[in-house]
Order: sequence, then structure tokens, then C-alpha cells
Amino acid sequence: MLNTILVFLPLIVLLVLALTTKRMAESMTAATFLALLILHRENFISGTIDSFYKTLSGSSFQFVLILMVIFGGVIELLQRSGGLMGLGSFVAKYANGKHKPLVMSWVMSLLMFADEYLNAITVSLSMSSITDLNRIPREHLALQVHVSACCVCAMVPFTSWIGFTLGMIEDYGMGFMDYVKSLPYMIYPITIMIICLLLGLGIFPKIGPLKEAYKRIEEGGPAFIQDKSERSVVEATDLSDVEERSLWYALIPILALIIGVVSFDNDLVHGLVIALIVQFVMYIGGRLMTVEDFFGNFFNGAKSLTQLTIILCLGFTLSETSRELGFFDIVINGVTGAVPSFLIPVIAFLVTGMCVFTMGGCWIVMLITIPVFVPMAIAAGVSPGLTVAAVMSGVTMGYGLCIYSDTVFITSMGTGVSNLKIVKCIMPYALIAAAVSTIGFIVLALL
Repeated sequence: MLNTILVFLPLIVLLVLALTTKRMAESMTAATFLALLILHRENFISGTIDSFYKTLSGSSFQFVLILMVIFGGVIELLQRSGGLMGLGSFVAKYANGKHKPLVMSWVMSLLMFADEYLNAITVSLSMSSITDLNRIPREHLALQVHVSACCVCAMVPFTSWIGFTLGMIEDYGMGFMDYVKSLPYMIYPITIMIICLLLGLGIFPKIGPLKEAYKRIEEGGPAFIQDKSERSVVEATDLSDVEERSLWYALIPILALIIGVVSFDNDLVHGLVIALIVQFVMYIGGRLMTVEDFFGNFFNGAKSLTQLTIILCLGFTLSETSRELGFFDIVINGVTGAVPSFLIPVIAFLVTGMCVFTMGGCWIVMLITIPVFVPMAIAAGVSPGLTVAAVMSGVTMGYGLCIYSDTVFITSMGTGVSNLKIVKCIMPYALIAAAVSTIGFIVLALL
């Protein structure tokens, strides 16, 4: 019993501190070092150093580190070029009113299916000024962007998520077409994406913090307000001195980024490098910046993501430490013993969602849950495709609700809305989608 409490204690501390103090960096630091203390005990100092070395040497964090450096630079250059302002002015001619900007954002998210980071940052940077101009709360855009980024990558079978999943389900005689056949059963992402569209159209009611944001607008308040009590870990760039220029200075690098991602097996780093090269040629050749200004802006952008990168490093370390403490064993063993066969999909959905929500990473959870639930379903005569759909539904739910997932920070960076505010706005709708999914998986398993 004591061991179970100790395993969950760091995660509880993280959630409690984050929600009460609303300071993400300090909360993550306290939770991570508490987990390291529980794991290493008398060998705390040396063990902690070894754990951070392990994080830094891992390919997943190395990818994130490289991504953050280039990402920050590319975004800063896009903003400083004035092209984003020009793109915003162009789109504003066609995406006006209370509904069109949100519907356009929803459609853009579907088109940016290749990568969740690409999805979140492209849509948020392109549409923030549009929603502000049309007096749509920035919280609504952030909610929609984050939900879409977390869901689309699981629902379009041509992403890195799907490649990773296929590599795991092949061990159970399943392939690409089996995954495609499971898509209609991914109840959670389908439900919450429909809710987002209906919200954008003004059909679905505003609930909770989103309703409060719209009330602020109705009372004459601003479309975006920086809540000092819920600071974003990425400070918004001051663009008051930036001159609006042709939309092509933003559109061409963004297109180069997308083409690069698609051309190099959906690898975002390749796309960012290509976009950076295109920016250099365009901005220097067009005399928007000197070489000195170009690199100054690039490094300022990279520097602006330092705090976010450190938090993500702590998050990776906390996730791995929790795994070593036996988090997955306790959760999975606690709910999979002698369960009725018709409950296997819904348990797979809820357990996977809880694990991703608490751990902040989806792939490491999938590495644990797919090998547990898929063979369990096969042995019990339950459709393995339905179980895969349940796991992926849990992934999208947990990922969308985790306050320290990398995607929520990317969305925060693009919209300026804090990660805590984004999750608070999503929560009521996620609970509705989760309830629909829970009932749906039970019914489908019984059919």
C-alpha cells in the first residue's frame, strides 16, 4: 500500500501544485525531484544525475531539443518578417464573423495532419489575429487547435503516430487495413472533433471557462487577455514595431515546411530546416533583414523556448522515473484481473487515457498498453480492431487533457493562452466525449 502511494505521490503533487499555484515550471521541478528522491533514496544525487543523463541521451528528447531550437527561431523570423500580419489581413477578408474563422481553423487542422506540432503552430499562428479581429476569445481558438492537433494525427492513417502503432500491432497479425477499419470506432476523437465543429458553428453550448471568455467579450473586454496568474511558459513576442508585409513572406516558408515534412517521411525537423533555408534566401534577398538581424532573430526565438525545453526535459524524466517506480504495473494489474470480456475495450480506453494524462507522453504508454490489451482481447474473443481504437481514443483523450504535454505547450506558444487555461477550457467537453466513448465501447463490445 505504501509503495503504491509513493508511486502516485509525485504525479499528485504535480497536479495539485499546478492547479493551486498556476506555476508550471516550479510544479514540474518539485514533482520530478520528488519522484527521483523516491526512486533513488540514499543514492539521490548520483541517481538523479544518471537519470538526467538518460533523458538527455534518449532519442525522443534529442528530437524535442533540436525541434525547440529550430522551431523557436523559425517562428520568430516568421513574426519579424511581417508576413504573418500580411497573411492575417488576407485571410480576414474571407474569414469574418463569429463562425467562419473557427470553421476555417477546424478545416486547416484536418489539412495539417502530418504532425501535431506542425498542426498546432501553423493554425494558431495563422488564425490568432483573425479571431482577435472578429472578437472571438483566444481561448476558443486554443481549445480547438489543441484538440485537433491531438486527434487528427490518430485519425489520418499517414502520420508518424500510425507508423509507430502499426509497428506494434503487426506482432498480433494486424496491418494497415486493420488500422483503417478501426478508425470508425475511435469514438473519443470523432466525438470531440464534432463538438469542436459544432462549437465553431455556434450550435453547441459554451460551458465553463469558455463561457466566461465569451461573457468577457460581450461585456466589451478584449479577445485576448494575458492572465498573470496563469502565465504561459512561452512569452509572446512584442510585434508593435513590426511592419506588415506581403503574405508570401509567411506563406512560402510555411509551404516549404509542409512540403519538407511530407517529403522526408513526416519528419518535422527536416521540414523546419528547409523552411529556415527558404527564410534566409527570402528575407536576406528581399532586404527585410541583414544577415546579423536574421541570426539575431533566430537566436532570440530559440532562447524564448529555453524554459519550455527545460520543463519538457523534466517531464521526460518524470515519465521515465514513474515507469521505473512501477506506475504502469500498478495501474494495469489493478484493473485487468478477471474482467468480463465486454469491458476490455472500455478499460483499455480509460486506463490508457489515465496513463497518458498523468505521464504526459503517449508513445511510452502505447508501448505498455497495446501489448497488454490487444492479446487480452484476442484471447477473450473481442475484436482486436475495436481494442486498438479504444487505446488510440484513450491516447487522444489523455494527451489533450495533460497540462504538461508537449503539444499543449506548443499550442500555448502559438496562441499565448496558458497551458492551464487551455486544459480548463477543454475539460467540460472532454468529459462529455469521454462519457459518450465509455458507453459506446461497452455497446460495441456487446454487439
